[in-house]
Amino acid sequence: SVAAILAIALLWGFGVSPLMTNRTPTPSLSVPDTTPPYTLPDEFRGEKVPAAFSPVTSPYLLSAPAYPQMVGYGFTGYSASVREIHATDRGYTDSLKTFFDKLVKEGLLYQEGNVALSPVNIYLALAMLAETAEGNSRQQILDLMGLDSIEALRKQADQVWRANYWNDGLSTSVLASSLWLDERLSYNESVVNTLSKSYYASVFRGQMGSAELNNTLQDWLNKNTGELLSDYVKDVKLTADAVMSLATTIHYQAEWDGFFHKELNTEDAF
Repeated sequence: SVAAILAIALLWGFGVSPLMTNRTPTPSLSVPDTTPPYTLPDEFRGEKVPAAFSPVTSPYLLSAPAYPQMVGYGFTGYSASVREIHATDRGYTDSLKTFFDKLVKEGLLYQEGNVALSPVNIYLALAMLAETAEGNSRQQILDLMGLDSIEALRKQADQVWRANYWNDGLSTSVLASSLWLDERLSYNESVVNTLSKSYYASVFRGQMGSAELNNTLQDWLNKNTGELLSDYVKDVKLTADAVMSLATTIHYQAEWDGFFHKELNTEDAF
């Protein structure tokens, strides 16, 4: 089954003083990024190659994440690499249950129609917002998440991301995050680097509302959702008066636990 969800694209123009300090941009020119996973094998056996990470060239890029490398299924060291990437502290999810319960209730309970909600994506977007804010704005986000410090949030965000990450050639689950800054504002390099390291986020800076930056955003969204949302993504744009925008995605692809067989009809196979 294949699913790709564009979870959230948020605009904020407040509480960004830790991020905005005097810096001259020195952008890197490449970023590791997920490409649409290859066609999955017909049978669950043998050695499988993880999905490739493709560099993306952009003059607007300030910082990019380095995703962990999971050993392909069936290769030596596979189990050890999974344990290492997914290693988490006991109780690291304790504060998440209350936050997710509130989020799901507010996001779905009173909605009409077919509504999709990804709590993990919204969590990462709010976590990055807290990282760029200070004072009461930051504290309100920490209170909502049930955490007492920005250091605790960084640690939890890293563990949340890694716990949901999978790339072993059979299954792909990658959360991607990005922050988009207006070129008229300077930035704090240490905050930008923290976003990439602790939140696995890419940071871009350019002219908000310009065709060039909008095209870069659309390209980033498409690459991180396997081109499955291209009809929607083509209409996503950054407004000229925006100070900052946050976008997070999840790309998920996995094999069925039981396989379909051509000689059986669909209902019997399922």
